[in-house]
Amino acid sequence: MISLINFEDRRSNKCRINSPHSVEAMKRQGIRPNELLRKDRNEIKKMHVDIQDENILRLRTEHYEMKRNEKLRVCIEERERVVEDERNGLWAAGQYDSNMSRMNASHMSNNNLNQSRMSDYNQPGGLMDKEMANLEKMKQRQQRELDQMMEQEQKMQDMEARNRMKMEQQQMREQQRRQETEHAKRIAE
Repeated sequence: MISLINFEDRRSNKCRINSPHSVEAMKRQGIRPNELLRKDRNEIKKMHVDIQDENILRLRTEHYEMKRNEKLRVCIEERERVVEDERNGLWAAGQYDSNMSRMNASHMSNNNLNQSRMSDYNQPGGLMDKEMANLEKMKQRQQRELDQMMEQEQKMQDMEARNRMKMEQQQMREQQRRQETEHAKRIAE
């Protein structure tokens, strides 16, 4: 069984996380398994073919790895909560089919929802509250990611501006040298 705890020990980068606790934790956090896989510099380069500057590519790679590690940390923490929920009888492995959405697995369709399920859903601390809390967590995580992306983008723009300025200064120095050389040649003639 491959879980959030041991999937990075695998040689293959394409391993599939299939531990029920880990799958449930990823669902609760709204994180897809492929978001947790490592990507090397070449994979990042393929994703961003427009990036030619090695420093920017390095920053992009570091940023991806930082985000990946943060998502992994969040999922591992959520996995611990899933295990705790299981101990407290709030969740059971197999409760949700890993190929179905939570809404389908919870039998939330209007036609076949029985009264006990409806009362569980609407009770304080019930499924509705859990879903709302999970939605709020997902919104907060997305906002953090958006903020990080904006910060990273600003850093990249600043770096590009500095690089442009350096290039312009270098071109100006080269032009000045050429003019001085031409001026010295004219004086020597």
